[in-house]
Amino acid sequence: MPDRSEVAYFGAGPAPLPTEVLVKGAEAFVNFQNTGLSLAEISHRSQTANQILADTKAALTTLLEIPDSHDILFMHGGGSAEFSAVVLNMVAVWVEKRRREAEKDLGQNSPKLIERVRRELRDDLRLDYLVTGSWSLKASQEAANLLEPLGNDFVNVAVDSRKSTSGKFDNIPPEDTWTLTQPRAKG
Repeated sequence: MPDRSEVAYFGAGPAPLPTEVLVKGAEAFVNFQNTGLSLAEISHRSQTANQILADTKAALTTLLEIPDSHDILFMHGGGSAEFSAVVLNMVAVWVEKRRREAEKDLGQNSPKLIERVRRELRDDLRLDYLVTGSWSLKASQEAANLLEPLGNDFVNVAVDSRKSTSGKFDNIPPEDTWTLTQPRAKG
């Protein structure tokens, strides 16, 4: 077996870690801070777990110079979870913006307020996706899945680069071939 120092790793996933970091992590995995418990065995609700999160936030804030106006969230799901988070957040912001505009025009207690927002959602909400690789394909599919209960017309794949080649993601078609959603004129 080669020594760790002899291995050059260029994988797309996690990068190689220094041996000292792995050794320290292995020790914590067996007996975290002499508690007799593995790091993986400590309750996520415990004071120890909360301290780990606080220390990690403090270290990241310093290392990355994160301003006080921002917060750090620890979330499960990895990159794929962002496909859902982006859609849900953007649609929520879009709907709230439309609700506020309708409230301004119609009044807070107008019975037509919800009707107008629903109509605008049906007529105007479109998410354009440029499918240029496997990640954007997954993102567009997740958006379609999340919005499917509202109908099938909310996700527009403006370009799928596989269609202009031999079915592979090896080229992005010219912008003038994309079918981006055109905003509807108000009024």
